[in-house]
Amino acid sequence: MKRILRFLSWTVVLLVVLSASLVIYLRNADLSVYETQIENYLSSKIGHRLDIDGRFNLQVRRGTTLSAESVSLVNANWQGESQLLTIGRLSVSVDTWSMLVGPLIVRDLQLDDIDLRIERDDDGLANWSTGRPVATGKSAFKFNTDFIAFRNVELDDARISYRALQRPRPIIASIDHLRVSPDEDDILDLDLLGTINDYALNASGRVGPWQNLIVGQNISADLDAGLGKVVLAVRGSVDDLVALGGVEVTFDLRGPSIDRVSERLGLPVFAYGGFELDGSVSGADGDRRLELEGKVGDVDLSINGTVNDLRSPGEADFAARISGPNVSDVARLFDVAGFPEEPYQVSGTYRLRQTTVSLSDARVRIGDNALRVDGWIDARHMPPDMDITVNAVGPDFSMFTPFIGVTGVPASVFDIDGRISSKGGDWQFDDVKATVGENRVVAHGAISAGADTEVVFSASGPDNSFLHAMTGLEGLPARPYDVSARIRPSRIGIELVDARASLGDHRIAVNGVVALKGGLIGTALSVNVSGPELQNIALLTDVPYLPAGPYDASAGIAFDRAGLVLDQAEASVGPLRATADGSIGLRRNAGDFELALSASGPDLGALAKFDVLQRLSGESFDVSAQIRHRGDAYECESVEAQIGQLDAFIDAEISDDGSRATIAFRGAAPDARPVSRLLGIEALPDGAFSADGRVEIRGDEFELTDSRVQIGAYRLVADGVLSAAPMKNDSDLQFSAAGPDLQRLLDTFDIDLFPAKPFTLGGAFRGTPSGFAMRDFTATIGGNDVAGEFTADFREKPTITGALSSKYLNLSERLPKPEEGATEAGSDPDGLLFPDEPINLGFLAAANAQVDVTVDELILDEVSIDNFILGVQLIDSNLSVAPISIRSTRGNLDGSLELRPSNGDYEWIASLEVSNGRLGLAGVQAEDLSQVPRIDGTIDLRGMGLSPHQILASSNGSIRMRQGPGRITEKHSRLFGDVVMQLLRVLNPLESESSDRRFDCGMYDIDLVDGVANLNNVAFQTDRLTTVASGTITFHDERINISARAKPREGLGISLGGIANSLVRIGGTLKSPKLALDSRSAATTTGAAVATGGLSLLGRSLWDRLAGAADICAPMRDSEEAAPAQENN
Repeated sequence: MKRILRFLSWTVVLLVVLSASLVIYLRNADLSVYETQIENYLSSKIGHRLDIDGRFNLQVRRGTTLSAESVSLVNANWQGESQLLTIGRLSVSVDTWSMLVGPLIVRDLQLDDIDLRIERDDDGLANWSTGRPVATGKSAFKFNTDFIAFRNVELDDARISYRALQRPRPIIASIDHLRVSPDEDDILDLDLLGTINDYALNASGRVGPWQNLIVGQNISADLDAGLGKVVLAVRGSVDDLVALGGVEVTFDLRGPSIDRVSERLGLPVFAYGGFELDGSVSGADGDRRLELEGKVGDVDLSINGTVNDLRSPGEADFAARISGPNVSDVARLFDVAGFPEEPYQVSGTYRLRQTTVSLSDARVRIGDNALRVDGWIDARHMPPDMDITVNAVGPDFSMFTPFIGVTGVPASVFDIDGRISSKGGDWQFDDVKATVGENRVVAHGAISAGADTEVVFSASGPDNSFLHAMTGLEGLPARPYDVSARIRPSRIGIELVDARASLGDHRIAVNGVVALKGGLIGTALSVNVSGPELQNIALLTDVPYLPAGPYDASAGIAFDRAGLVLDQAEASVGPLRATADGSIGLRRNAGDFELALSASGPDLGALAKFDVLQRLSGESFDVSAQIRHRGDAYECESVEAQIGQLDAFIDAEISDDGSRATIAFRGAAPDARPVSRLLGIEALPDGAFSADGRVEIRGDEFELTDSRVQIGAYRLVADGVLSAAPMKNDSDLQFSAAGPDLQRLLDTFDIDLFPAKPFTLGGAFRGTPSGFAMRDFTATIGGNDVAGEFTADFREKPTITGALSSKYLNLSERLPKPEEGATEAGSDPDGLLFPDEPINLGFLAAANAQVDVTVDELILDEVSIDNFILGVQLIDSNLSVAPISIRSTRGNLDGSLELRPSNGDYEWIASLEVSNGRLGLAGVQAEDLSQVPRIDGTIDLRGMGLSPHQILASSNGSIRMRQGPGRITEKHSRLFGDVVMQLLRVLNPLESESSDRRFDCGMYDIDLVDGVANLNNVAFQTDRLTTVASGTITFHDERINISARAKPREGLGISLGGIANSLVRIGGTLKSPKLALDSRSAATTTGAAVATGGLSLLGRSLWDRLAGAADICAPMRDSEEAAPAQENN
């Protein structure tokens, strides 16, 4: 025993020491170091971020004191102003012991510079909402707001705002000061001064005593408040503040204009004029009596009665009477629209007993329309138990629109009378009758489980179109209607016996059982509908694509645990027929179904007004299918369709999102017209159509197995896998196509690209880790062929690498042929020969490429190229075309072309070498080529720009050409016919006597410097003349300034006419060159020629050098003969 006492003693001592240590620590510790932890804790509890940006101090002694400055509460997710609350200064002192045992005593509360914002958005969500679910579990600590006592409160400079888009104006409150402090008798004095929406706000009074507020008992109050000219006085006492027991309180509220107050506070105006309300609450034990009498503007109000508990009333008895001149004004207060502007009166006695509400002589009168209700309703169950007698009469049934929530109720005379009772699922209708205008509804009888009872229901009227305004159903014809049914109890619900409805000429008949429990499980109905025009129903149901014509449909409809079951559902619309059998899942099986469907008729376009079906208008059809949905996939099994002469068969399984599918198909038709109409393609080739194969879709992959399509002699075959994702290597597709006329297919898509010749196409499309590759690609069109392979890399910038080759490629059939004698349409002789429109080079930045092209025989117009080689390399917008190699009977060409981007422009670099060239020879036959002067030489040019004109205007480089002997005629060459031949005719008129002349040689040395071509060494020789030219061509404006002089050969002599014509100037522009006599040189040289026998013509360096030789072509022939000799050595 002593050991136990010793242990207990030490335990008490330890607890005392620990408690004392804790008290000493809390009294002396600097708790402000926990500011961040306190912020985070409070933020997590409030649900919004709490920030303390100023001074923070927390002390725990006998009184716990907290002070803080620059406090803010922020909702970062709010779209408007994110700050909810800001407080400039906060100081609160709380009795420490009261936080542990209660009630909570706040001895001092001081608040300065407060800004509180309350907002609601379009959806009614408040900015203070945290979005957290409401906690339902029990908390370890429950803060009881019923026990909080404030002894001293000082609040200065507070602003409170409430904004909501639904309100016509916000509420803006400003509090200058609020003081709550005890007097010498410990009674709390209240002093408040401020404004609300520019109305002066004040309040004063006394509440207490203070010690009674702490325990919440025996509290008296004497308060007065004012808002503008509105005054409120409250006098009384409360024995128990928590339970609201022993309440003896009176209040008096008065003001000169309720409409102005409502408008200023942003409330709906529901009454007009001054208001006076006197009320009281009394009763110490048992029932509390409530009384409220007075006028609110033009509304008279009287409510009196008793309630057993002011906080949680379980029993209450009230008599009420309210009346006013305009019911629509009062309805606006509750946001209810649709009431007429009529005087109203509401009266009656109302009793509450837990969940049961009883009404005695409850009356509502609006204008001349009256409603009386007697009886009771118990809301413990749904549907509720009740016993209600209703009587309503009046000239305007539309008065009930706001009550029933349906628009378009007819404004007709009405008379409604009857008694409806329900108890435990049993229903009784005693002579329930309703007449609205000429429409009449009658119900009489009972439905009671286990009893042989029934309710007879009927409704009829001369015109059912009034339902349009009430239901929104379009197209209701103005026809009489008649609805009737006998409703009997069933073991699982109710039985409909001979339920019928007629809407004009439309008929509905229903027989069977409707289960009222278990989600309609056990319901089994036989339904038949018929009528003269289905499109009337289409308008009613807002399904405008239904077919037109008389209709008749019948079905057995049942509900089991899996869902809805259709049995022998049949429908006909005119000549169209359809059937359906199967089940449609509900509840847990929602979305699943299994149906056997069929449809047939003489015109598929009449089945439904879908675009795809309208394309097949006039085609007969017969379709049958087994369709089911299980889990996440649709299965279409044995789908057989005959559309006109097209027979099709499909088996398919397709996932809901379309990412997975397996489709096996087969189709055939004697011609392609049904397919053309189905696809919306106007002109497919003629011939029999057939298609078969299998397609499997796996995400972004398509696998085709032996898939074939054939129309007449056209055939397409594909087998393998094709991936739509470029960065996968799963593609492995073999394809081939063939037909008698490729352009015939392209005409379908308005593409004119290829000659009308037979074609074949084939290859293997394979995926790579970085893109795809085309292997074994072959194509033929007529006698043309192309073969090769290429790859595409999509890792960064798309890169294409490949090689194409052809044995024979004739492009002349697709090249435009100029008409003889034709000139360029709309040509401007003063314009530019080389256009200044920028060349679109944007495609150079789209990808990188390296492609080699080889053609054994290439036909361009009438030029035959025996060996064409082209290498193309494109890297980061830098284009290099090298090599360029052409071997032809008309000459050889080797060279390269480069395009380099530079500061928004492109630098063009071209290097070409021509050998044995026969240029400008369109129209020359092969046997004439040996007679055409050949040309050899080089072209090296470099220019900068985006258009041909810019490039040449900035070009630098050289042109070195030598031309050999031959014969030229005007018919042989557009080039020589246009320039050289005209020059020869001007230099010597005798040249025009012959259209066939010998050409011995030509030399053309041209240097280009900054867009100016300098003709330094240009001369040519015919059998009659030696001609020398010099001058410039300026590409900035394409101006020509060239002078030419000629010397007769072989003893022709120099005549005055010959000398005069031997001095020629070529001017004008490249687009419109002009030849003219050089008059200044002619006057000088003519006289000199007479005196010197022509020696004065030999005065300049080039002319002197060339004229010194009898034949200027001899050195060229010697160099050509020496070149082979040096090669042989």
